Amino acid sequence: MDELLQKIIEADGIIIGSPTYYADVPGVVKTFIDRTQPIYYNKETLRRKVAAAVVMARRGGAIHVYDTINHWFGINQMITIGSSYWNDGYNPNVIDQHEVEKDEEAKSTMKNLAENMAFVLKRIVKSN
Repeated sequence: MDELLQKIIEADGIIIGSPTYYADVPGVVKTFIDRTQPIYYNKETLRRKVAAAVVMARRGGAIHVYDTINHWFGINQMITIGSSYWNDGYNPNVIDQHEVEKDEEAKSTMKNLAENMAFVLKRIVKSN
């Protein structure tokens, strides 16, 4: 965990991706969030880092996952990047994990997200 935290501290921006399990983040994502508590106490550690959440779901519940991750960003004073819609994709076929590649709206949303994140990162890095 220390190695991962160090990479996050050094990064200009981060994207946290998560599947949806029972309309919530899976345990590994929640554990990650909980284990970042030591850096939370230094309010400047993640402040103004650029961040985005990307969520995958079979059916519903993605918005709650998106909200959980974005709350973590907000509590840590990070700059949350959005897109043309929620940063999520849907795959109704759990057997074929590539089914989501047919989700044209999700692909368009992720493209917009990448462009928005790059736009903000370029300006922040340039100003420092």
